[in-house]
Amino acid sequence: MKTYRILPNEKGRLETIAMGKSIMAKKQMNQHSYLNLFLSTLQFIQVKTWVMQCFILLLIIATVNIHILYQTSFKMIMNSYLLLLIFSILFFLDELYKSFVSGMWELEQSFKYDLSQHTLMKLIVFGSVDIVLILLMSLLSNITLSIPLLRVLLYLLVPFNIFCILLFSTLTFWRNNMRQEILWIIAGVVGGISFVLTNLLNVYNLSMAYWGTGLLLTSCALIYVVYVQIYQMNKGTN
Repeated sequence: MKTYRILPNEKGRLETIAMGKSIMAKKQMNQHSYLNLFLSTLQFIQVKTWVMQCFILLLIIATVNIHILYQTSFKMIMNSYLLLLIFSILFFLDELYKSFVSGMWELEQSFKYDLSQHTLMKLIVFGSVDIVLILLMSLLSNITLSIPLLRVLLYLLVPFNIFCILLFSTLTFWRNNMRQEILWIIAGVVGGISFVLTNLLNVYNLSMAYWGTGLLLTSCALIYVVYVQIYQMNKGTN
């Protein structure tokens, strides 16, 4: 009786494994709601991050009162707002990338949600908090300093997007080797350049049409950079 050797189909095996992973991931998301993902993600956010955000909130209120008391210039008002916003972003980014700088991503992967899902939820949470801070600064400026609401919103949202784009783009290349000190240095350099350009170019004299276009373009660019981040995380964990 003849014996036949069955050659393994390596390509088919890999396709089957990939298909199985895809099905398991879909079932996993069906089993666990987004509310559970939100609550699970909050467990990985350190208390000191929220304490710092509360401190920044108090600084915003104090800053507005100082501007009312001393009747400072519009440029100084916006510079102080941008400085507070940069610190808020920086503390959130520090929290967002702690999984990479401390080597904790393996631990997070051992739970029912993977790192990319936690990271995406953190982006939503942190981004929402920063948007609330921007709205708060705009409302306070409108009520107490009689500055148009839309004007302050645009002057804060466009730099906010640009700052996040530059940091995310840098961390896209260095995310596995990033250190906390480097993160702060990069943020300091970007923030310093932003302040210099703002004061030298008189950007606040540009019409609202330019700022509106800038908001649209930077928002699209930020969404793309975030997509690249999530894609690389998914690629690295498969």
